[in-house]
Amino acid sequence: MQYAACMARATVLPMRTAVPWQTAIRARRRALGLTQQELANRAGLSLRTVVAIEHGEANPRLSVLRACLDALGLVISLAEGP
Repeated sequence: MQYAACMARATVLPMRTAVPWQTAIRARRRALGLTQQELANRAGLSLRTVVAIEHGEANPRLSVLRACLDALGLVISLAEGP
């Protein structure tokens, strides 16, 4: 997927919500009505990786996390705090 197209349909979750990214991924997957296997297929990841990410049992590389987020239409945004 092209980055611009992804950004156009992305949902931004501010980090200040203090929602762990694992929880955000699971919530977004469920909101989209996807199974963990469907998310794995979309992201090009194994089911085992998706399960480990959602349960906080993985410390994924940024490329793996980005693949997961891209598949869900989510982005990571860094901003300077108050």
